[in-house]
Amino acid sequence: KCEACGDPVTFAQALKTRDLDYRVCAAFACNRIMRQRSAMSPAMFRAHLDFQRGVLNQHRARQADRLRRLDEITRRHRSQEQQITERFAKANLALTGNNTPTVVIPSGKSNPAPLSTARIDSYLQHLRKIIDQAVQCDSASDLIHDQHSDATDKLASVELHFAQAPGLRALSDRLCSLCKGGCCVAGGDHAYLSTFTMYQQLRRHPEWSADRLFAAYRACLPKHSMRGSCINHTADGCALPRELRSDICNAFYCDSLKTLHRNRQHWGDQALLVIQRADTYASLPDPDRSNPVSRAYWLDPVATREVDCASGRLDGSPESGQ
Repeated sequence: KCEACGDPVTFAQALKTRDLDYRVCAAFACNRIMRQRSAMSPAMFRAHLDFQRGVLNQHRARQADRLRRLDEITRRHRSQEQQITERFAKANLALTGNNTPTVVIPSGKSNPAPLSTARIDSYLQHLRKIIDQAVQCDSASDLIHDQHSDATDKLASVELHFAQAPGLRALSDRLCSLCKGGCCVAGGDHAYLSTFTMYQQLRRHPEWSADRLFAAYRACLPKHSMRGSCINHTADGCALPRELRSDICNAFYCDSLKTLHRNRQHWGDQALLVIQRADTYASLPDPDRSNPVSRAYWLDPVATREVDCASGRLDGSPESGQ
């Protein structure tokens, strides 16, 4: 067993640490504790080890409690969603038959405010920095390989999936329009624009100078932006046209839509029940937030209608079962 936390040490880990005169598991915290042994007297280290074991146990207890509460709220959410689905199916038998496909989406911010000078200055400074860095790159190999470069492959995969599943892009766009930017909250004043993004833009537009590229982004700055979200996040969607957004933004879909993409290869005349929760995508999951259901919709190929969550009836439907 690990002398720090008491957990069993795997055979593989035991082989890695066989030259040590103590047993330790693979956890970083445990290795850090045990490495301090050589710098202390035996008595001092025993006292130190006892204290650190207590810290580890407290941390584990908090983690276990968080997981328990997360599991509890997840079960409660699923029960709520199942109840809404069953009410809707009962109230709209002619629409659903024996099957009511359901997707749960988050909500974007809905508190627009005039853009502050501080936010604008921060954004423009970021643009200048990444454009200057991109201009100095002779090839993509000069760029740091990170999430921005990986997003290019992800975007290509998404585009291929859409090409193979006609109608799925339009469905995804409709769902994103209902969410209104739940995934945009982490965009801040950088809007997920990077040196890699600017390098791509300069490659696509070899006739553009650094100043023209800067001007293209500056011209798109909105007058009002959502508080606590991306600087380009407005009440009407992203202020940037799709071709100026980063591949991270263009390739991203929340977990609910990813599941939909995997399970619904063909979107034709089928319809979908959409349950929307109040929190943004970035705040999920959090056992300390109730994240209530805010509204529900019925999407068919031609219209989007709101659903009363309490009765399951479609907006404007006077009687259940019709």
